[in-house]
Order: sequence, then structure tokens, then C-alpha cells
Amino acid sequence: MLWPGTPSTSWRPSGSNGASQATSRLRRLLYLLARHAVLLAWEDAARRLAAADRVEAALDTLKALLGEDVLAVPQYAPSTTLASDWKKARDDSGGLIKHLEDAGRDFPVDDWLHGIARVREKPRLGADGDPERRAAR
Repeated sequence: MLWPGTPSTSWRPSGSNGASQATSRLRRLLYLLARHAVLLAWEDAARRLAAADRVEAALDTLKALLGEDVLAVPQYAPSTTLASDWKKARDDSGGLIKHLEDAGRDFPVDDWLHGIARVREKPRLGADGDPERRAAR
């Protein structure tokens, strides 16, 4: 309750209840400050997580909710360097089977794939599923 005749913007306690109101408001303020600090710490930790870790955590969550058989492919935007490498590889892919087409083969793509299968080792993924991590060891 405010003192009679005082503007409503000023806060003045009346009676013995004023000290408990001030304590209650101070506790509430401290709670909100602590909560805000915790939320900021969580946001900072989330920003620091690598993108791969965030994707892995999301996939683990989906597996926990929907079962181990769930398949999710995360959407991403490749870097400009990677996108240009993909474009160059796609543009040059016709040259891979040109010699087979010139030879008049009926199925040049199949012949090329079978030839690669004979001379290349099978790609193997490590236990963690990441060939880059395996290659770095």
C-alpha cells in the first residue's frame, strides 16, 4: 500500500509488511538474475558446439523418440569452395566414360563402375562412421 498523496510511481512500504515485501522482491530479482545467467551460459555452450555435434545430438534424440531405425538426413548449405568442387566434378564426369562410349560399349556407365570396383579398395567407415577422423589417426 502506498502512502496517501504520493505518486503511484514511487514505492513506499506501509506497516511491518514492507520489509517482507522488499525481501520478497529482492529474492525474486536475484532468482531472475541467476536464471538469466544460466540461460546465457546454455546459449553460449550451444554456440560453441560444433555443427557436427549438434547434428549428432539431434539424430540421437530422434532415435530415442522414434526408434533406432529412424533415418534423417540433415539439411545444410555447402561452402562455396565445396560447391564449386562439386560443380567441377559434375561437369567433368562425362569425360570418365568418353573412351567407353567411343568404343561403342552398350552400357558405358556399368562398365566403368565394374572397372572401378575391380581396382579400388572398398570404402570402409570407422566405428565412429567418419572417414575423415579415421584418416587423421
